[in-house]
Amino acid sequence: MNELAQRGRNAVESLLGFFFPNVCQLCGENRAGRAEGYVCAGCRCQVKFVLPPCCDRCGLPFEGDIATTFECSNCREMELHFSQARAAAIANDFLLDVIHRYK
Repeated sequence: MNELAQRGRNAVESLLGFFFPNVCQLCGENRAGRAEGYVCAGCRCQVKFVLPPCCDRCGLPFEGDIATTFECSNCREMELHFSQARAAAIANDFLLDVIHRYK
């Protein structure tokens, strides 16, 4: 039964590979499959995720050590019409190019 199940999985993987090629969806050049989220290691390392410490209100990353929550000077000085915002990743040139291509 395991062999039959494995053959079925292989057939499904082959069919998915036909419709969704195993190439990086960001650069289109390197091999990247479902296990990698269709993003190659080269592209994955260029995406810099926002990690703490960051502003509690706008999510702006902060370099340094902060033991408590804090609000950056931008949020303290401006009247903002939202309580909290977060970005998943830092908008570097690579990520901005990817976003513009997908729009």
